[in-house]
Amino acid sequence: MKRKFAVLLLVLLATAVPALAQDGRAHTVAFDGVRFSYDAALAGGVAISTQSGSAPDVFPPDPWRTEFLLYAARPVPESIWEAVGAVRVYAAGELAAHDGTAPVLDQLRALLDDRPDLAAFGASLAEENSLTLPFLPVLPAGQVIRARAEYVDGPALSGIRYVTAYSEAAEPFTADSFVYAFLGLSADRETVVSVIVNLSADGFPTEPEPVEDPGAFVDGLPGYLAESTARLNDAAPDSFSPSLALVDALVESLAFDS
Repeated sequence: MKRKFAVLLLVLLATAVPALAQDGRAHTVAFDGVRFSYDAALAGGVAISTQSGSAPDVFPPDPWRTEFLLYAARPVPESIWEAVGAVRVYAAGELAAHDGTAPVLDQLRALLDDRPDLAAFGASLAEENSLTLPFLPVLPAGQVIRARAEYVDGPALSGIRYVTAYSEAAEPFTADSFVYAFLGLSADRETVVSVIVNLSADGFPTEPEPVEDPGAFVDGLPGYLAESTARLNDAAPDSFSPSLALVDALVESLAFDS
């Protein structure tokens, strides 16, 4: 993937990482018509880049976007999965032109138009693709759980936020299996914003637990997913690291300059 850096690095903490992370200050980022704010307790800095993307028929699809990579400390991670997370801004037309992302855009539009009860998406198995929630980037893995799903509406955009996990195999969750996901559509429906933040969730083991009987685990998977979904739904926002309240505040601050 070809990368073009519009701004190599926007440094929001110089050398005193712990001091900035503890002071609770809010930082505002503005680039190329997109604005948002975040608390210093969420991230230490932001690296901004424009990604030139891939051909429309490549899988997994990688459309052109502007990316705001949230990181804790330098050196800046190369991947969103190694960072705090990312805000990604796509042109809706770019998503519509890619075979892999056009269905995600269509599903997001349909959900925001029809407003079904999102609770119905929580306790389904990954292979029931009709009950997954839209997510960007498209990943070569299964969306195995959805919890705390809610509609988010503001003057700049509307969308869906939830806690999820992706996996290529049937295996127990660990505390860091989960991500906060938001996918939103601007008021004029021309821009799509994806927010992904890596989470650690209380109540799950910190290390992978061995599965002594894989067949029995697979047979009991529906119950395990339902139990895990309930645990995530019932957890206090501050029992996640970072706190869900910090990420919600970032999402609610998203705006576009006219």
